[in-house]
Amino acid sequence: MSAQISDPAGHALRGLAVELRSRGVEATEDGERGLVVVPGAPAGHSSALLRPHRGDLWWWIRRPIQDGVPPAPSGIPLAPAHRTSHVAGRIAGAPASGGAV
Repeated sequence: MSAQISDPAGHALRGLAVELRSRGVEATEDGERGLVVVPGAPAGHSSALLRPHRGDLWWWIRRPIQDGVPPAPSGIPLAPAHRTSHVAGRIAGAPASGGAV
């Protein structure tokens, strides 16, 4: 079994899951794979992954698989790991400024 994700990343995962739950969105953290699974997000996102981007950890968003559309292998980079409130708002379907995801 692989080791749990590092402490800063684990803190970010827990923070995002808590923020989503406070917005009424079901969320489960998976420290083994570095993601927060969001099965019924209003905005149609299926998970938020912590992955390297621009020399730091960023939240990547994965959308549910649609018929006839190949899945994006890693998702779409959304925000640095410390911006959990921004990411939770985007996943929960709240309007956000600064780009579309």
